[in-house]
Amino acid sequence: MKRELLFLSCIVALFLISSTASAQQVVLDFDDLTGFAPMPAGYGGIADWGHWAHSDTPDPNYPPASGATYLVEVGSKQPILFGAEYIFDGASFAGQQLPFEKVWFELYYQGSLVHTSDQITATLPNHTWLDSGYGGVVDEVHVMYNSVNIFCMDDFT
Repeated sequence: MKRELLFLSCIVALFLISSTASAQQVVLDFDDLTGFAPMPAGYGGIADWGHWAHSDTPDPNYPPASGATYLVEVGSKQPILFGAEYIFDGASFAGQQLPFEKVWFELYYQGSLVHTSDQITATLPNHTWLDSGYGGVVDEVHVMYNSVNIFCMDDFT
């Protein structure tokens, strides 16, 4: 009986170690992308980036949080579709500060809204981290704002 209990304990311990070891945080800083172009489908494991584009053109209104490349949204709001289940931690934002300009996330799983993050004001010259505030899995992120998209996003985590 003791031998079976020890064996079972070892199996459970190995399972716990392997399941936590497979999860890792990935920060997409986009610095391997050059020029100005739509985000390629599949980049960073994300199926569809909606209307987001990458740029490495220096612009004081759109400073990157790290490296030289940042994302801007061109066109109407479109969700970022993961194509898989991920835990989304957040991203960094900077932009022209307007007193009423707010940015936040709406997180979806299987077509249902599961969480809405806090709202931040994107400021210059430094980036502000927007934490998703949600530890569950999602398959879609909507970057929401209440005015115009005069901000950039970086370090998508």
